Amino acid sequence: MSASASATVKPKKQSFHATNVWNELVEGFRSKIELRKYRRNYFTQTYEQCFSSLDAINCMINVLKSHPNFETKQIEKHHAIRLLEKFYESKVFTDVIKTERKKTFVTDNGIYQ
Repeated sequence: MSASASATVKPKKQSFHATNVWNELVEGFRSKIELRKYRRNYFTQTYEQCFSSLDAINCMINVLKSHPNFETKQIEKHHAIRLLEKFYESKVFTDVIKTERKKTFVTDNGIYQ
């Protein structure tokens, strides 16, 4: 092996493009979602640092619209819901009411952390 061949070092490969986009969307969502206190069951239970499913949908729409990969695309509510379902399945966030029956993201009256 010649000296010039050993001197050229290949740059380290970046992770996959889809992984980068996923991580950017997760980071964008976490930084922009507004966390609040929620009360349930006739105000007997209080949950701190949470967000509602409606807040999550609106936040995700804004995150997608501001992301460079999606700026030129028409982003609709069902796109945000679909991505939030994937986030929920990947445990990016969880339901505050821990029950076995809730396996998917609930679009109405859901409260998440």
